[in-house]
Amino acid sequence: MYKDKKVPSWTRHFSIPAFRFSPTFLLAVCVLLMVYAALRGTVFSPRGPRSEAHNITAFYRHMHRHGPATTVTKTKVQWSSVVLRHVKIPLDRVWGSNYVVLLAALYATEGPILELGTCYSSSPLIHNVAAEMGRYVMTVESEPALLQRFLILKNPLHDYAYVSREPASFHEYLPSPRYYQSWSGVGIDAQWGLVLIDCSPSTYRWQDILRLQNSTSAFVITDTKDQLFGKHREQEVANTFPYKFHFMNKELVNVGTDVWSMNNHHVISKIRKLVCWTVEIVVGTKGRMDESKC
Repeated sequence: MYKDKKVPSWTRHFSIPAFRFSPTFLLAVCVLLMVYAALRGTVFSPRGPRSEAHNITAFYRHMHRHGPATTVTKTKVQWSSVVLRHVKIPLDRVWGSNYVVLLAALYATEGPILELGTCYSSSPLIHNVAAEMGRYVMTVESEPALLQRFLILKNPLHDYAYVSREPASFHEYLPSPRYYQSWSGVGIDAQWGLVLIDCSPSTYRWQDILRLQNSTSAFVITDTKDQLFGKHREQEVANTFPYKFHFMNKELVNVGTDVWSMNNHHVISKIRKLVCWTVEIVVGTKGRMDESKC
């Protein structure tokens, strides 16, 4: 019927019944698809650290609403890349004792971070993770030498303050005058997503915890040992917190780290789960923690 019908020359390569396309057209389509894929992988959907943090947070929101899902394996793979990027293996058994718990707490919480006391391992970790997630950090220190060492990390999202009873000495260490005359005034004017308790002297840490008890989602308390509880009111203060998690793994660290929360058991369960995964990644299956604790 259509045998004698003439077809315009410019449509011969695009004959619909035969699905024929010119080589030039196909090459152009392939190039466009490659460009689109490249843009989608870099510009439209970045695969950087911040994307991983958002994926992990979204996973926990999904689990809270719908219960455990098949995405656990995918999230463990994402968490493995986070751990391998931030955790130096083997861990420093002394200075890195809080690394495992602190990394989990940073990814399990949202909002500003208050760091009471600096450390050669935890302070860079907080700075780097907070920068990836776009979170504000306030670091407060009473030791001038430590404060001066870490001031190089100061930026618009990371402030530093000095605790001293002699304000005149403050100007030697901070270019902008911000100081507290005692620890009692630190952190009370804001709500925090996470508070790290690593200040000295440790015998007075319970005062900081009581003061900020209702101002944060969770505390990470470093260098906790069984023999410390019952002294300096730590046990008495700990009993006021309904949700707690104590981490101590002799294959990794020499001292323990605690996480306490007044009203957010979901944060504690997230941190516990991520800590369990981290131990499995760093130590291997032999160091896997009891799943009942996760």
